Amino acid sequence: MNLPVLHSDITLTMLAATRFNEESMNEILKLGPDLLKKDSIGRCALHFAARSGNTDALKSILVKYEDLDEEIDPTSNGGITPLMMAV
Repeated sequence: MNLPVLHSDITLTMLAATRFNEESMNEILKLGPDLLKKDSIGRCALHFAARSGNTDALKSILVKYEDLDEEIDPTSNGGITPLMMAV
């Protein structure tokens, strides 16, 4: 789950965040992927879900972020946040 599957250090969790429905995303999240892992330009799964407009995955990931007690709006290397990508 945490190993890159594509160039630029993109993981399966990041890809799933762009396409999977809430139920499928929750199954992925049960496997315990590192949601804080970033690709080569500093994007995490939350960025991918926000950019793709996948509100199902976004909701699932945000619930996990609450469990992690982490910042909800992490920045990429260029200072881009998931909220900025969603707009």
